[in-house]
Amino acid sequence: MTMIETQHEAKQWGMYCHLAGLSGWIGLPLGWILGPLIVWSIKKEEIKFVDDQGREAINFHLNMMVFAFVAALASIFLIGIPFLILISIGSIICPILGTIEASKGNYYRYPCVMFKAV
Repeated sequence: MTMIETQHEAKQWGMYCHLAGLSGWIGLPLGWILGPLIVWSIKKEEIKFVDDQGREAINFHLNMMVFAFVAALASIFLIGIPFLILISIGSIICPILGTIEASKGNYYRYPCVMFKAV
């Protein structure tokens, strides 16, 4: 069953959850995690859609940080470099796709999420 959010405000804040994950790319320390965490913390109690999408964004970026750490360690042996490149590309593309889907009111699920932290 596909769920779709219809309220404009909920869609907007859902988009912010995903967009905030890109804040790490503009130089904010731990922006990948702190951006979605701040947006999620502000509206999670009021809007169910934001609660869901915020959790999804935070979990994705936590997973990407763990994957990047492991790939960085593997880079010592040169095998991790291609994985670091793939992780970087994925951590840009997936939040953009999440933003687009949230703007439509769709509940977006990130790929490659191995564990749920939030």
